[in-house]
Amino acid sequence: MIAGRYANRIANAKFTLDGKEYTLAANNGPNSLHGGVKGFDKHIWQVKEVPGGDSVALELAYRSSDGEEGYPATWMSR
Repeated sequence: MIAGRYANRIANAKFTLDGKEYTLAANNGPNSLHGGVKGFDKHIWQVKEVPGGDSVALELAYRSSDGEEGYPATWMSR
């Protein structure tokens, strides 16, 4: 599982950052849990194989747009 944006519960699906209040998608009663209704675990990620000696790894990438699930700022995860 990929925990996205926030790996816990945000009470009342709201938080304040630099004096501005943000309202998030509520998916756990009145709270926002693990990034909202459509967390990072529910998105299609870009996948790149990273070979290395006797093993292979994967690099996952996802771009979250400003305002997605109520969160501010564009964010790129790798």
